[in-house]
Amino acid sequence: MHHRTVATLEEFGKVHWFSRVGVRDTATAIVLASWQGAIAHCSSIDWENLRLEMANQYRERLIEQSEEQREGGACPFGPGFQARPAAPRSRGSGAGALTVR
Repeated sequence: MHHRTVATLEEFGKVHWFSRVGVRDTATAIVLASWQGAIAHCSSIDWENLRLEMANQYRERLIEQSEEQREGGACPFGPGFQARPAAPRSRGSGAGALTVR
């Protein structure tokens, strides 16, 4: 095994996994009391909108980094690529992310 892999696995072995589960020690995290609550939260529209926003930001960075390639005709996303941000969803509506024309 590669020495970096061994070192990483040794580091992981020292981590106290899940030692802070359920501890309200930050204002930036949502602490839930049950798996049912976690599943409900991950199924919510708010979670979906957050996920879409993060995906949009990631796509924007990819596009910014590939600006020179696109101008040179070598778009890594294929010919005719146009980015279209995914719109926040509301109950019962769909949302797209990318459009190829």
